[in-house]
Amino acid sequence: MCTALAYGGYKKKALDASGAALSWIFGFLIILLCDVSWFLLILIFFVSGAAATRYKYKAKEKLGAAEQRLGMRSWENVLANGMSPLLFVVSEFLQPGAIFLAGYLGAVSTAMADTLSSEIGLTSKSHPWLITTFKRVKPGTHGAISVKGTLASLVGCVALGFVAWVLGMETDWSFPVVMLTCVVGGMVGCTLDSILGAVFELKGRMSNSQVNLASTIGGGIAAMAAFLVL
Repeated sequence: MCTALAYGGYKKKALDASGAALSWIFGFLIILLCDVSWFLLILIFFVSGAAATRYKYKAKEKLGAAEQRLGMRSWENVLANGMSPLLFVVSEFLQPGAIFLAGYLGAVSTAMADTLSSEIGLTSKSHPWLITTFKRVKPGTHGAISVKGTLASLVGCVALGFVAWVLGMETDWSFPVVMLTCVVGGMVGCTLDSILGAVFELKGRMSNSQVNLASTIGGGIAAMAAFLVL
């Protein structure tokens, strides 16, 4: 299955050779250390993210905000979005417990929310706001948020939570617990991504990959906190 992801992503030009190789390694480790249901969630993120990136791509190009190479991801992109989920997988393997599943759900939900927010938000008819000042800025500005993008991120978190519940990744969890874990983790992580983008990335103090890594870790921690409260 991880071979299908890597090869399919490469053939569809969603991944370059380095991105395909690293995604195979990550996918193999996730399946090996946990099970295929954990892998399916990150696969859904990958497919949804690739589709969102190519949605109205020409319109995004005109704005000067489209991902280069039709959104083809390299090893750096895979590492930025996949390292945090993998850390939670390793933690679950070393110390089994539902808390690390919550972290994993939060990390993947953050990656999903951030990608959908950015890519769908770019198609909004109105200019977004910078999250730190709420002043109107150009589409594609680091740290910019929009109503359309925020709604897209929320839908992505809800969809991921529903799939996680259907897969029965943790049989003792009720539907509200699974859903709230994904939504809280994903939305907190996505918000953190925007804040870091406005405060650091916009000023050249952090790269996009560093922001993505930090926000997925933050989303995972937020999901763990939400799970403990629930």
